[in-house]
Amino acid sequence: MATLGQLKRLHLLKTGAQRAAQYYVKPKESRGPSGQGWLALAGVSTALLGTGIYLLGRPEEEIEGLGPQEPDEYANVPLVKAYLYRAWDTVVNFKKSFSEPSSDKLLPDYLPHPYQRPYTLVLEMNDLLLHTSYDRLSGWKYQKRPGVDALLLQLFEFYEIVVFTSETAINGNSLLTALDPNQLILYKLYRNSTKYVDGVHVKDLTNLNRPLNRVIIVDTNSKSVKFHKDNSIIMEKWTGDVDDKTLWELIPLLQTIAVNEVDDVRHVLNFYKAQRGEDKVLETYRLNQALLQAEEEQRREQMEQLARQGARRGVGGPISTFSLSRKQQIQNPESVTPPTTIEAPPTDPLANQDQSWNDWIASWVGWK
Repeated sequence: MATLGQLKRLHLLKTGAQRAAQYYVKPKESRGPSGQGWLALAGVSTALLGTGIYLLGRPEEEIEGLGPQEPDEYANVPLVKAYLYRAWDTVVNFKKSFSEPSSDKLLPDYLPHPYQRPYTLVLEMNDLLLHTSYDRLSGWKYQKRPGVDALLLQLFEFYEIVVFTSETAINGNSLLTALDPNQLILYKLYRNSTKYVDGVHVKDLTNLNRPLNRVIIVDTNSKSVKFHKDNSIIMEKWTGDVDDKTLWELIPLLQTIAVNEVDDVRHVLNFYKAQRGEDKVLETYRLNQALLQAEEEQRREQMEQLARQGARRGVGGPISTFSLSRKQQIQNPESVTPPTTIEAPPTDPLANQDQSWNDWIASWVGWK
């Protein structure tokens, strides 16, 4: 049983703890910088901003090593505004250096005939002329597409061949040197010649310094030619198939355009795109040519049939058929079988339309 002294000590301890609890206040935790810290940060930021405006906005004649420059357009503007305007122009021009082509004229001026080829052919490099792959064992591999040499050799006579790629010049130049040992590619344009729009390196053909009615661009990405879809032939990306024959099949289309001296290539390309889609130009051309070839064979058979009919009448071969008198034709109208009218593909701009074959056969047997 506790004594009176022990009870007094317990009472004193308890009352002391209560008093201590009443007077103890937990200090508040500091959150963020103090007022002095904010002032220091504001001062440093102002100093950096002012230094940047001074360096970016000072007149060009004050910068050593630039040589003679154009007159300052802000010379008559108040000093502070002039520095702000020049600094803003510097930032805008810096952005344009990455998003705009390096020049308004990417190719030299157009030469007069006969020094200039009549057409310009623009080709992408990646996934059209070569395929790039990587594995951990052997690193980067570059594979040349079948038909590249034939394409360049066959079209060099008609086209000014330009490679316009989104690849950087450091990598692209060495690759194109190996890709074209005969140096048939006349000009090489790289990423710095493209226009960067919405995350895509777009090829703006207006900067080529060539008439657009004579320019054809072959690419694998429709977004990179979105400013000039009428001039484009979009093809599927080549993935390294060694049996691929697409470039071989492209040669006749481009040769036919050049041989027919098409004035505006956009009309021809749009004709094929309207039939099966913008990425089916080559396929549509092959289909139309097959139909025209079948029509040609049928017409040839009709001509041979008419020649045999003339021989049976004793008037000789095809040349003497012209001597058939009008009287003979009227008396024996059933002796001459009129040719069958054949429906050709809808006005193919690359079909030979100098004279209708049906009219020619009719005139050959003396109907006209």
